[in-house]
Amino acid sequence: LTEGVVAPAGRFAVDQAAEAYDAVMKKGAITALIDYGAGASESLPESYSLTIKKASEVSGKIGIALIGAGAFATSMHLPNIAGLTDQCALIAIANRNGIKARQVAERFGAAYCTTDYHEILEDKRVDAIIIATRHHLHAPIALEAIAAGKHVYIEKPMCMTGAEGEAICAAAAEKKVLVGVGFNRRFAPMAIRLKEAFAQKGPRVMIYRCNAGSLPPDHWTLDPVEGGGRILGEAVHFLDFLCWLTDAAPIAVHGEKLTSHRNPDRPADNAAISMRFADGSIGTILYTALGHPDMPKERLEVFAGGQCAVLDDFQSLTLHGPNGGATKGRQDKGVAAALSHFIDAVHGKTALSVTAEDGLRATRLALAIIAGGEIGE
Repeated sequence: LTEGVVAPAGRFAVDQAAEAYDAVMKKGAITALIDYGAGASESLPESYSLTIKKASEVSGKIGIALIGAGAFATSMHLPNIAGLTDQCALIAIANRNGIKARQVAERFGAAYCTTDYHEILEDKRVDAIIIATRHHLHAPIALEAIAAGKHVYIEKPMCMTGAEGEAICAAAAEKKVLVGVGFNRRFAPMAIRLKEAFAQKGPRVMIYRCNAGSLPPDHWTLDPVEGGGRILGEAVHFLDFLCWLTDAAPIAVHGEKLTSHRNPDRPADNAAISMRFADGSIGTILYTALGHPDMPKERLEVFAGGQCAVLDDFQSLTLHGPNGGATKGRQDKGVAAALSHFIDAVHGKTALSVTAEDGLRATRLALAIIAGGEIGE
């Protein structure tokens, strides 16, 4: 080996993969040599599973598993689960990358990890599953999990098509399981306070601006098949939020999109969306990737009944008018509270407030905007 190059941790047979991983971690190496042997390609398993520790006692707790150990799940959902050990026990991590699956499982104390999520679906200790994969896998995995009798918490978007969403709603009703969707902004403390302030104010005028920032052109979210684009992948948050804020059905939606001339086949990630609701409220969502990160990402303005409110990036809320005032604090978009609510619902302590029907509605609205059409009377 040349000077300055880190030597491999050693050579290991394919059935010593766990030992190879341990050697890499202990010796500070970045590689290990795996000897597959003659004819190995004919005998290699399609997936791998590894027991990390003996499963902890789950009696009286919700056995929970994660499918898809990406950045959001590992930075948000798993730390939040770690804070709910009196209510749930982390049974398993499934990820297509086995090394990452093991790293995450060891970090957060899961009983085992696997590269085949079907193992989780067959595990009777698992009561509920969080699905945080790439978008195109949300609905197919959810349908399998529901068929296995598992409660499901799906990151947005719940589905990529209306047909997928209808299938999830029907399957959940048939199997009598809960399906929650990660519309966490409903649970943000400042959002709840804002909604309470407008409880008896009549129809609202709402303006929601999202300075989303740009993504690399090859980012998977922008792939029409895997991600569906950012209107479906993220703007569903804001479509759902305005529906929740009014507690009224959307009866009309229209979107104007700005499409890249250099990449005409790339899903649009800039849109001006107008909505009208059954209670008379109207809303505008401006979603753009053309801005600068120096500007805070999200800002909501609400006007109704002689009162105004400004919610600035979930860090400050200012009310103008009767009982006006300002509240500031650390940013809290409700991610932890949303998951805690789902677990409480699985325990039977509360009714689930974000359902598969909400996920289907948001997808339908987004698809109408993407298609350049309208939903209306």
